[in-house]
Amino acid sequence: MHAPSRLVWHGRQTGPENADPSHHRLHKGARLGAARAFACRPLLCLLTLLPLPALGDAFQTPAISADDLAARQMTSAAPLVVDVRPFGEYKSGHVAGAVNLPYTKIEQHADELAEADNGVVLYCTLGTRTQLAEQTLLARGVPNLYHLDGGLGAWRQGGHEIHTGWGP
Repeated sequence: MHAPSRLVWHGRQTGPENADPSHHRLHKGARLGAARAFACRPLLCLLTLLPLPALGDAFQTPAISADDLAARQMTSAAPLVVDVRPFGEYKSGHVAGAVNLPYTKIEQHADELAEADNGVVLYCTLGTRTQLAEQTLLARGVPNLYHLDGGLGAWRQGGHEIHTGWGP
């Protein structure tokens, strides 16, 4: 068995140390350096060269900035803020006042969310789960949906309050 390396591929550590062209794996003896070459199928190699679309372009709801959300939370027109990440991520740190409703379970609560008087602001860490949640809710006809521009990272960067644990 080969010792694992510290290679990162699309944000994940992967494989043993060196590339084996016949098995599309890393194997001992291949050289790793500035020109890291991994054996892969031609189509897969071409796909890795294509630019990924920006997440912000795929949102179908209006954005609200962290500063604007923080200001609205202090008024009587505060929207319902929904963290669409899994329970464990929510527990480790979330927007103050946010409720947790993982995107995988959001459809079950669409009717309740449609009744929010001042709209619903969705967020996650990077935006992917927010987009999935908004697509689900838009398909169910939920009005007044927004997404937190920049997600939890923008909230933190703005110096806004972060809560930990299970409560809002």
